[in-house]
Amino acid sequence: MAQKRVSLYIEDSEIKLLVTKGNQVEKWASLMLDAGLVSEGVILDENRVAEAIRQLFKLQKVNETKVFVGISGLNSVFRIISIPEVPRNLLPEAVSNEASRILPMPLSQVYYSYQPLPSAKGELRLFLAAYPRNSTDVLLSVVRKAGLKTRFMDLAPLALIRCVNANRAIHINAWLTFVDIIILSERIPLVIRSLSLPVEGISLHEKLPAITEELNRTITFYNSTYPDKPLDRSTEIYISGDIARENDSMQYLGKLGYPVAAIKPPLNYKDVFNPTQYMVNAGLALKGHLPGGAGNQYSMIDFNALPQAYRPPAFSWTRVLVPVGAVAATGVLVYGALSLRSLRDDNSLLTRQNSDLQIQLTRLRADNKQAQDAITAKKAESAKLSTQADAVQSQIALTQQNEVFFNNTLNGLKLNLDNGDRDLREIVNKIPSGLNITDVEYQMDGITVKGVASSESLLLTYARALRSGGHFESVTVSSIASLTDGLFGFTFILR
Repeated sequence: MAQKRVSLYIEDSEIKLLVTKGNQVEKWASLMLDAGLVSEGVILDENRVAEAIRQLFKLQKVNETKVFVGISGLNSVFRIISIPEVPRNLLPEAVSNEASRILPMPLSQVYYSYQPLPSAKGELRLFLAAYPRNSTDVLLSVVRKAGLKTRFMDLAPLALIRCVNANRAIHINAWLTFVDIIILSERIPLVIRSLSLPVEGISLHEKLPAITEELNRTITFYNSTYPDKPLDRSTEIYISGDIARENDSMQYLGKLGYPVAAIKPPLNYKDVFNPTQYMVNAGLALKGHLPGGAGNQYSMIDFNALPQAYRPPAFSWTRVLVPVGAVAATGVLVYGALSLRSLRDDNSLLTRQNSDLQIQLTRLRADNKQAQDAITAKKAESAKLSTQADAVQSQIALTQQNEVFFNNTLNGLKLNLDNGDRDLREIVNKIPSGLNITDVEYQMDGITVKGVASSESLLLTYARALRSGGHFESVTVSSIASLTDGLFGFTFILR
């Protein structure tokens, strides 16, 4: 039976609430916020916003306390990253190192989440999202003050694009104060832009030229960044937010030469419900509920952005079974005391019966051994004659095989010397400053390279250089170990 799901999204000017059961919309409501309580996705007055949430839940008679929460994409960074393939236990550290290298802000100022993508052998492609730590902490604090528990969190742009059923599409979610633009390609959001719009003195209709210009700039950026898969004119632009209520917005955006349509998420709802005004909530409601099968090409990005520190501890059978076991043990002791005398009597009888059986078994084993010895002697005589005949045939075959083997070995040695020389040149030529090779060993499954580096990022850079050189089919980081004096030991497997 499908459970109810409550999704909550706080915008600058109002709070959006959506209640679904499976894919059926049951309730929806919004509550306007006083100016200044939230600005550019950041909650400025925790207590008043928490009170507004409590009021909205009370008015709508929503009793559920576990909620799916959306957070603004403003000031967030989205990247597709590629790192050398590493063991699973080293993946978090490798992602952290790469994130610290490419993100424009210190990791101490953000939370980040990632999801592996389809990757070539020897590398790992991941979708990485980094979002402000301060505004995230404030949002989750407000949810807690409202008497609710956050079960799942998602960034608004990722929730929005989850509602689009297309392998390639453009989604623009525009409101009076901000706009989200997402470009989806091969079911991956490759370009995401969230930006604020001027607040005072201009209606959304008057902002259409500026929004269209930003959209055109985003499309141009995508086409220049991914020239191998540009957006053709059949790519649809899907709209939601206030812009979907403007009568001439589709016509205005259509000047860019792409078909424009209002988005329809895969939810069941009454005609009076306008999903374009609750699109982030709809994306939250669809987590894990997207249709499958042929013809359904929804975004594959579906991680939980809720920071680890805010997640409930994993379920443990130990915490359940220890108290239960203590109670059960008490009962066992009482029962055991009552049954002990009866068990002792039974045990004495069984001991006598077992002694008689052991005597009979010893006699049977002696008879069986005599028979086995006679059979073994006959088999040995037959095997000796067969072995002598086989030895003569084997000597003849061995002489012939040795001739072929020595010829093949000589040719193989010549070829291996040439390949080994090329391998070593590639390994040595790619060594960066601050990294030393201590051992190179050829094995059946590849070449094992060991060394030390002045930093972990330097040895990962060396692994990328070996992989991108094209000489080796794959470069695997087998191990990384912190040594004394701040050095890092490493082992690569090259194939």
